[in-house]
Amino acid sequence: MHGGEGGKDCVYLSKSHAVKFGGSTYAYNGIPIDEYIFSDKKEDFLLFLAKVKRSKKGIDSAIKVAKLTKNTLIVAGGKRLNNPETWFNWHPLIKPIGFVNGNEKFKLLSKAKALLVPIKWDEPFGLTIIEAMLSGTPVIAFNRGAMKELIVHGETGFLCENEEDMVKAIKKVDQISAHRCREHAVNHFSVHTMYLRHNQLLDKTYHKEE
Repeated sequence: MHGGEGGKDCVYLSKSHAVKFGGSTYAYNGIPIDEYIFSDKKEDFLLFLAKVKRSKKGIDSAIKVAKLTKNTLIVAGGKRLNNPETWFNWHPLIKPIGFVNGNEKFKLLSKAKALLVPIKWDEPFGLTIIEAMLSGTPVIAFNRGAMKELIVHGETGFLCENEEDMVKAIKKVDQISAHRCREHAVNHFSVHTMYLRHNQLLDKTYHKEE
């Protein structure tokens, strides 16, 4: 799969990614669904899970929204110099925990009441979005890049245009079914689904060359 510029003959990560570079063929990433911990019993915290130092991931917006809604925000993914809350555990609502992986990540994803994805760029896919939904956790994201292809607005999370929308979405997150989140991720973003899509593309290529 292609992550950058290419052309009409490349296979891209999503439909929006393909359109951006003048292509039309895409295949979504797939995830081994049985590795993730599913839970419909959520704890009272929001989760930010991304490379914090990359400004386009939007940690500043996540922190602002958490403060506005008076929600605890666990920040996993390192530190950012411009955001002191990611360095020091001094703010009562913002809890930086550094990088996480493996079972620690799976537990966080399953317990969070929502994953915040306030991206500031046209992200071509987003594995953490799928990981959260597999865990039964809704995703609240800025409507950039492939987000509208991954998230079913109002069913598996919310697509937001700005921080104000995100604040409103957090107040409605209890309306989202954990089972619906997982069902959507299993049906569309499993390893098996990815295999079927690639097999379909290979079959088309084979017949085209005959």
